[in-house]
Amino acid sequence: MAESDDGAGLMAACREAWTPAQCADPPPPWLRRGQEEPWRRLVAALRGLGGAVLAEPVGAGKTWIALAAAAAVGRRVTVIAPAVLLPQWRAAADTVLRRVHLHSLERCSRGTPPAVEADVVIVDEAHRLRNLQARCTRTVGRWIVGRPTAFLTATPIVNALSDLAALLQLLLADEALVLDGIPSLAALPSWEAPPPALGRVVIRTQASSSAAVRTDRGFPEVAREARRARRAARVIRSLALAPEAGTRRLLRSVLADAAASSDAAFHAALRRYRTLLEQWELAGGGSRALLRQFAGPDCAQGVLWALVIPDHAEGRPQLPTADLTRINGALSHPAADADWLAAVQDLLRDELPTILFCRHRATAHLLRDALGGGIAWITGTEAGIGPHRVPRDLVLRAFGPKRASWRARQRTPTVLVATDVVAEGLDLQGASRVVHLDLPWTAMRRDQRNGRVIRPGQAAAHVEVIERHPAPALVPFLDLAARVHRKGALAERWLTVLAASWPDHAHVHVTDPAIPVALPVALVALRSGCHHGAVLVVADVTAPGPIAPERLSRLLMIPPAAIGVAGADEAVVLAAAIAATEPRVAHRGLVWRCQHLARRAARVRDAASLAALDQLVIHAIRGGPLGIRWRLESLATAPDAALLVHGLPSIIRPARVTGWVVARATLPVGRDPLR
Repeated sequence: MAESDDGAGLMAACREAWTPAQCADPPPPWLRRGQEEPWRRLVAALRGLGGAVLAEPVGAGKTWIALAAAAAVGRRVTVIAPAVLLPQWRAAADTVLRRVHLHSLERCSRGTPPAVEADVVIVDEAHRLRNLQARCTRTVGRWIVGRPTAFLTATPIVNALSDLAALLQLLLADEALVLDGIPSLAALPSWEAPPPALGRVVIRTQASSSAAVRTDRGFPEVAREARRARRAARVIRSLALAPEAGTRRLLRSVLADAAASSDAAFHAALRRYRTLLEQWELAGGGSRALLRQFAGPDCAQGVLWALVIPDHAEGRPQLPTADLTRINGALSHPAADADWLAAVQDLLRDELPTILFCRHRATAHLLRDALGGGIAWITGTEAGIGPHRVPRDLVLRAFGPKRASWRARQRTPTVLVATDVVAEGLDLQGASRVVHLDLPWTAMRRDQRNGRVIRPGQAAAHVEVIERHPAPALVPFLDLAARVHRKGALAERWLTVLAASWPDHAHVHVTDPAIPVALPVALVALRSGCHHGAVLVVADVTAPGPIAPERLSRLLMIPPAAIGVAGADEAVVLAAAIAATEPRVAHRGLVWRCQHLARRAARVRDAASLAALDQLVIHAIRGGPLGIRWRLESLATAPDAALLVHGLPSIIRPARVTGWVVARATLPVGRDPLR
């Protein structure tokens, strides 16, 4: 980068350097024009950094972008995706690639990783890996170590910024972008806005998802719904549930969520709770297994297990068996779902192809039985049309892009009743209306549902989205609308910034005891790879205290000769390269053991063992992505023989980079050259 004597030239250099790297390969002819930029950036990130999050909007064709990137990076491709999406991945892969191994996230949840070698990995619906303690996350995180990996998700931020930080830590070392002004990926939740350098690994553009016009409206008002909700609220308040207030609030929200869906779902939840109390009473005590039976598959929030005293605690839990009388009284009242079911039937009279989303299986079964024999339905692993079981793929095709040619039955169904098992990744643009009968807990889930219909290939000119909100009596327990809006606003703000054009300025403030407190020093990254890069230093020399090149040299780890300082009446822009951050030993005990084994291997001239131990020491010092850290934790207590066959990827030590001045500009006092 050439030196510049004016601020405009420096800013042009900054903008060029901030732009994420793109590969120079020609794109495959089957990619759309809007898919070429994310493809170029994904290929560059996989080659240069070893991983990236492809966060294109729902319906932007992430499947095709990822397959094209995988073909450019390696020959052996493994796709890890939800089981329901594997047929769709197989069909796409057979079109453009031949050597693709498919593996389900569900198998990873059981602790079974793919049993094949892979040059590149694609993980679809990667937001499912945001819980770092889950078995699925740890299985995937350990297996992808050393393999270039693309995470695909339109919703990388589900509840909080920690979701995105978790995904990035699975792909990259925590300090992978330190030279770009991001000292720690784990610290991303503390940022108010996404740093521009994040665009190197989180790929989001302004891709349009559908040409159809979207119309949003509320569910028709039902006069007796308020009465039904008030009755359910009285029952919920009357239950003791748990002595601890926080646990009691959580359990009440679980019951209220079921009541907002339907009386069928509410009664099913009450019966599970009754079963728990009855079995606990008969057994003379409680257990976690019994509480899980109460939670059941319909509880999206989960249950706080502190209701049952942990196994290691003294004493026995005391569950409120007095609730049995109140539960039996509530179940004696017949279900009152007829009115809102009638509103659904009125809504569907126009026979517009519609997907009715509900999270509670009891509500889905109620709709299936109430709407008549021609209704298509999918709940979990079961699917059908009316009372007849039909293969799930056949049902999905009735609402997919080839709906017009669907001829499996005499009449093509116009309504699909579905749980969230079909809310991710599927092409259902044969429908043109989405009805959220159960409002989801997160904006991510709502957007994923809508994205099944609002996506490229939607033939309808208008798409309708209808939301059914809980009745006022249940809002104090749930407040779903406010919760969804809050989480959605956070995700939208970050993704919008990442998709926007690159900014003209960005500062990372550094506090260092070697620099006078009155001297503001901002490090702004320009260009870096995994191990080295360039950093822009903006120093106000009019601030009290001398600017010592030696101090900046120690801060930047560059030779003093690479630093230029102007007079006291000017502001100077200094730019220099950084070689590496200060080494951080992640596992000192493991390093000591490796040194001990290395001395033994050296005595017998065992070159293979020395090479393996050398690589293990590098990993133990650097740490790396979470998958490596988890494997290091296992090796720390493993026998010595396991250290010689650790299976961690080889790392080439980077050569140290000497510093140099990239650009310099002399500007008037008080003017920030980056603003």
